[in-house]
Amino acid sequence: MTAPAEVLFDGLAQPIPLYVYAVIGGAIALLLGCLLWKLSGRTVKWYVPLAIVLIGGFGGVMPVWDNTRVHRLAASEDGLTVTRGTVTQVWHIAKRTRDMTSNSHRYKTTVSEGFDVGADRFSWKVGSCLSNAALCNLALSARPIKEGMQVEVHWFEDEAQGNEHRVVLLKAI
Repeated sequence: MTAPAEVLFDGLAQPIPLYVYAVIGGAIALLLGCLLWKLSGRTVKWYVPLAIVLIGGFGGVMPVWDNTRVHRLAASEDGLTVTRGTVTQVWHIAKRTRDMTSNSHRYKTTVSEGFDVGADRFSWKVGSCLSNAALCNLALSARPIKEGMQVEVHWFEDEAQGNEHRVVLLKAI
């Protein structure tokens, strides 16, 4: 009898962080404040509500939308692709470049990480995930992923992130 698979990451079990709800609530409160300010006869510059909507949209609504979308996709019949095999390569690359666009000449660090299972490559830039419903930081896995490890990966190709393979469920088998 074989041992049950160990779940290394389960994106469907990840809750939406509380700060997302705080951003949405804050954006709604600020928009209501703008409305009350305008109704009192004072002027509101056009860019203030626009900035509030953009921050609320990208910081609050986008993660909720992505989380809901991933859950719906996982529940559908042809939602997730399953790949079983051996991890052939794992990487975590931190690239530090000079940002010449500003006068301060600061450095910008970009972290790229991922792993290969057979011919399928699962890679991402750390911090670029739309929500926590997909693996976007190897540090979030229950134990480190190593070369030679037997895994089962449940994933989908995401058009919203440039056809990137997003890992929803990762098991060690």
